[in-house]
Amino acid sequence: MNQAAEGRETERIQQIQSSIETVTQTLRQREAEVEELKRSLAGLQSELATLTDQGEPRTTTTTTSRPAGQNVEENKSNLADCLRTIRKADLNEVKALANPPAKIRLVLDLVYGILHKRIPQPTWQEVKAMLGDSTFLTKLTSLDPNTVPEDVKRWTREQINAQGLDVESVQKVSRCAANLSAWLIAASA
Repeated sequence: MNQAAEGRETERIQQIQSSIETVTQTLRQREAEVEELKRSLAGLQSELATLTDQGEPRTTTTTTSRPAGQNVEENKSNLADCLRTIRKADLNEVKALANPPAKIRLVLDLVYGILHKRIPQPTWQEVKAMLGDSTFLTKLTSLDPNTVPEDVKRWTREQINAQGLDVESVQKVSRCAANLSAWLIAASA
């Protein structure tokens, strides 16, 4: 074999080794995500079992009937749980869409409304700006649902039901939007 052929072969071997390292790293990251999802699932199953054991379904209450500050930490914890698997790359991917699928756009519009505490009609540019805000995830996790007006929460719940924005349906379109849908459901309860 001549030197040129040996050089190409050596280069190809290095490319393959580099690809193997990249795939291995991605696999490790995905394994960590799977473990995190398993923990989340276990927590949800435990919560469901607790609620089922109580014999009565949980009912929602309005912000006016709940004393200020009651269960704020629990609500914030529930909201944070919905967002644990969202990565900045996921947000950037959604933000990069020129014309997002309807379910993604609807979820993001509703997130915008909950964060701004009003029935939303944002432009796509406003939604993209919201996603690009460096404090976006912090705002989501620190939101106190008790501060969102009941009419906004009611309207959000109606839209989730009418538009089929349950987590499973949205998951078929976008994992990131599905996590935001779970957050919406928790924030509008």
